[in-house]
Amino acid sequence: MTGQPMRIPAVEYLRGLASLAVAWFHMTNGFNGSWVAWLGSGGWLGVEAFFVISGFVIPFALWTSYSAYRFADLPHFLGRRVLRIEPPYIISILIVLVLGFVSSLVPGFQGQQPDFHLGQIAAHLFYLVPFTDYEWLQPVYWTLAYEFAFYITMAIFFPNLSGANRIVHFLSAVGFIVILVGFGYASELVLLFVMGFVVFRGLAKQDNKVTSLMVLASCALVMILRDATAQALVGFGTALVILFHTKIVRLFRYAEPILLWFGRISYSLYLIHVPIGGRVVNLGKRFVADDFGYMVVALAGLGASIAAAFVFYKMVEVPAIKLAQKLLPSRHSEAQKS
Repeated sequence: MTGQPMRIPAVEYLRGLASLAVAWFHMTNGFNGSWVAWLGSGGWLGVEAFFVISGFVIPFALWTSYSAYRFADLPHFLGRRVLRIEPPYIISILIVLVLGFVSSLVPGFQGQQPDFHLGQIAAHLFYLVPFTDYEWLQPVYWTLAYEFAFYITMAIFFPNLSGANRIVHFLSAVGFIVILVGFGYASELVLLFVMGFVVFRGLAKQDNKVTSLMVLASCALVMILRDATAQALVGFGTALVILFHTKIVRLFRYAEPILLWFGRISYSLYLIHVPIGGRVVNLGKRFVADDFGYMVVALAGLGASIAAAFVFYKMVEVPAIKLAQKLLPSRHSEAQKS
């Protein structure tokens, strides 16, 4: 199959809702003991939804964008992904650094003084922070390391895992990962990417729905046994929404424009809601002392995050998307933004 990747609206819905959930979590989690904090307490699970989405989108893009993806296409694929995600990521790092410094100069600043190191920044550029003693510059960046590791995995192993005739290879790989997770040698989060890949094979008609559901349930069960019940349920639910996306789209057809809009800006919102909205919340907290005030401040932070994300999307992400589309010509059909 070649040509432009099919757009699946339900995936965009999920992206938008997941980014909003994570942003709302970070806008509210500082109001400890308040019902406002309770309202956002489950938002962190948006990350789990993102991992399932990536587990589906990346192989789906490979399948629809290349006549027959081969290992020789690895430089082209990874080059496109780097050009797509790195410029916004790097600009967001610059925003974090600049705002961290500027905020420390504001009278009444109560946070920690910025203490950045060149080695720390360099580790961020290559997603190597977990292999150092440094900390991530903001709390969402760790997830991008998982995402990039998955891109590399797909670039290497996709030809051996995709196709109806590769079901033995696929099930063997799933079994191996399940064993690693079950015995604690790998994070439960890895199974969320597996769930996404299961959905890809199902929608690509490489497996029947029964097989897909059985593998999804097995992954969720292992996660539950590893005390990751909430993550398992969100992952399983996200996978089901994508697997049966045609029915979901009909349910939300009247809200489609706004859901698609949030889906488009989801990466931008994910990257900058903490440095932008978080500062609005930190400032607003100085002037309120009750739950109603906390709610107003949290909503102001979310609103500022969304507005900033739209500007960031237009000024940074869209140019990155266009650059990724133009660069590195391939012998195959070029992929659009995935």
